[in-house]
Amino acid sequence: MAITHTPDIDDVIVVAVGDHSAVELARDLIGRGHRVAVAGTAVGHLVPLVAGHADTTMAIVADLTDPAQVRSMIDRVERRLGPITVMTDPGGAFGSTPWRLHTIGRATEHPVAA
Repeated sequence: MAITHTPDIDDVIVVAVGDHSAVELARDLIGRGHRVAVAGTAVGHLVPLVAGHADTTMAIVADLTDPAQVRSMIDRVERRLGPITVMTDPGGAFGSTPWRLHTIGRATEHPVAA
């Protein structure tokens, strides 16, 4: 079950970039000044989203179906941008195992938005 969340400006948001809707969501959040990490498998799709916003964004290339890579991504985001408050996968980039945070030891710490 997805938890809906309207982000505050202080939220740190991870957007899994898997389709056009995720790209548009990331652009909107970044444009409104949120701290946003975009994650996906294609650097060419991620870098244009964060260009010009180095202080408040980051791009991470990772296999989002691999719990070890997701764990590493979370650690990197939190070191750079602060504690993650929202994680979203609007395009299903995680395939059949979307944001199963319990498999990486973070289940109670992060709300999930779809």
